[in-house]
Amino acid sequence: MKREKILFGIGLLALAIAIHLLPELNNFLFYQINHFHFHWLDTIMVPITYCGDGVVLSIVAIGFWRLRGLRRFLQLVLILVTAGILVQIIKHFFPSPRPSQVFSDIHVLGPILRARSFPSGHAASTFGLVSFLSGEFPKLGNLLWVLAILIGFSRVYVGAHFPADVLFGAGLGYLVAKIYMGLWENSKCSGRAKLC
Repeated sequence: MKREKILFGIGLLALAIAIHLLPELNNFLFYQINHFHFHWLDTIMVPITYCGDGVVLSIVAIGFWRLRGLRRFLQLVLILVTAGILVQIIKHFFPSPRPSQVFSDIHVLGPILRARSFPSGHAASTFGLVSFLSGEFPKLGNLLWVLAILIGFSRVYVGAHFPADVLFGAGLGYLVAKIYMGLWENSKCSGRAKLC
C-alpha cells in the first residue's frame, strides 16, 4: 500500500476530529453550507444525497459483479461491510446529536434524522466504494470522485450531518478501502515468482 494514500486518509480523520472537537467551527461550517440554498439546487441535491443510500450502493455493487466477477465483488462487499460496521461502532460509543436536534432554523430536505450523527455512513460507504471503483475504472476516476464529494456535501446541505461527520466518514471509508487494496496487492505480489 502506498504510504501517502494511508496518510491522506489519516489526515482526513484527524481534520474531522479536530473540527468535531471545536463545536463553534463545526456549527459555523454547517451554517455556511446548509443556508446556501436555491430551489434549483434543492432539486439536484436530494437525488444526489440518495445516491449514497445502501440500496443504491447495493445496485452498483451487483452491477460491478456482472462486470468484474465474484472475486472482485466480494472484495468490494468486504470494504463496504467493514466501513459500515466501524461507523456503527463509533456511532454507538460516541453518540452525537443531529443538526436538527441542535438547531431550530436549519434547512432540512428529506426525513428529519434525530440521533447518532457522527460519523456519516453515507460518506463512509461512498468513499469506500469510489476508492475501490476508481482503481478498477481509472478513466472514470475523476467523475467518481466528483460524485463522492457531491454526496458528502449534500449530507450537510440537506441538514442530515455536520461537516465533521462527513469528513470523518469520508476518511474512514477511504482508509478502509486503501488498506484492503494494499493488502490484496501485497498478497498478489507475494504469490508471484518475480518481485513486484
